[in-house]
Amino acid sequence: MRSSAPEDAMHPIRFVTALLVTASLAACASMPDIPSALPDYSPIAGDIVPPQARLIIDCIDAATSAGTYDRVQSDDTRMIRFSCSGPVARAFYDGLAAHSAALGSQFAFGGQVYRSTEKVERDLFAVDHCVIDHTGSAHCVINLNIGSFLASVPQ
Repeated sequence: MRSSAPEDAMHPIRFVTALLVTASLAACASMPDIPSALPDYSPIAGDIVPPQARLIIDCIDAATSAGTYDRVQSDDTRMIRFSCSGPVARAFYDGLAAHSAALGSQFAFGGQVYRSTEKVERDLFAVDHCVIDHTGSAHCVINLNIGSFLASVPQ
């Protein structure tokens, strides 16, 4: 008859070793990611804006002067929405013609024709766009993502 005493004596040691290895691996897996390097705070170089940027700037300027801006938000995005109308909006709408045609971002909805700077994926949230209604009046919306700075309204 063979004795199993040496195997039984080793079993608790193997169990404790396996438990320690498993606990160590679980601890490593739950540790927060440590950035590989510190952020680079150097200024980002900019380029001269193309001429069509003037259309956006003019719309924001008109909205600021008229007080036609507000805050819009979703669960994780907070923006200032600037709305302009009149000749400034019409110029922006016309300026979007070639871009919208190439991108496929012109569409009709509710008797109005929209042109947007990007394709609408789900809805108009965060989509910069212009619209012409059935009377020929233009209206444009420009969104400025400002992040958590707009998370709360001061009391």
